[in-house]
Amino acid sequence: LRRRCETIPPFTAPHNPLCFKRAFLLNDNHSAEAADGISMSNFRVLYLTESDVQIHVGLFTAGSSSWRRTVMNNEAEMRFMGHAAGYMYWHCQDGTVAALDLSTAAEDSSSFALPMPNAHWDPYDPSSIKDITVATGRDGEARIVVACAGEIVRVFARLQGACIEWMLEKSIQISPAMFGLESLQNWVFRRGSDSGLHDRGQVVIVLFIGQNYEHGTWKFTLDIDTLEAERLLNADAYPTKLPWPPTLHACTDHA
Repeated sequence: LRRRCETIPPFTAPHNPLCFKRAFLLNDNHSAEAADGISMSNFRVLYLTESDVQIHVGLFTAGSSSWRRTVMNNEAEMRFMGHAAGYMYWHCQDGTVAALDLSTAAEDSSSFALPMPNAHWDPYDPSSIKDITVATGRDGEARIVVACAGEIVRVFARLQGACIEWMLEKSIQISPAMFGLESLQNWVFRRGSDSGLHDRGQVVIVLFIGQNYEHGTWKFTLDIDTLEAERLLNADAYPTKLPWPPTLHACTDHA
């Protein structure tokens, strides 16, 4: 039996029983080996503890002995959007977006606002956005994908050479026919830790079945370029490729 491992010291943050904790295993986007996936020589672990007032961020890289830390202060309630193209994103209740550079675990110099009206979210305001997520486009760049009133999805791309300036790339009219259905009751994006597990240019849409969601959900990937949708039959399974480490060697002696 052979196994390669690295001991990671615990990440500590001020105790808060109401905080939400997330951990992500990422590769090193700047490593020559990154294109081959995650390995013992290029892995990174990102750990977040989120509360109403602060987000504590820790980044542990392969070969290091300690966590790199930063603290993001919440001036408004923030919803985690996911990660794409080397950044992690949160959407603030006032409509701004905060970005975290995963290469340094340092928050961008400022938040930015999307070039659209009613970019805030409010469950009691039908004119506000319905949901928001991020995806990695086929060009390797991040896309912010916003669900708006009227079953319209707006896709925003970063302006070339700009850090916090984004432009509307396209608008998509969501229809039941995309999913092979006769009608849509309600739907949201599946945001968060699985946003990087699907092909480039795709977002995951969760359709609620039944007026009161009593019959569960269906999950689809939607290609924001071709507008093709495909149902995820095993949406909660983690995708793996064989051979999967560690490598096992066994022998049996016969008397």
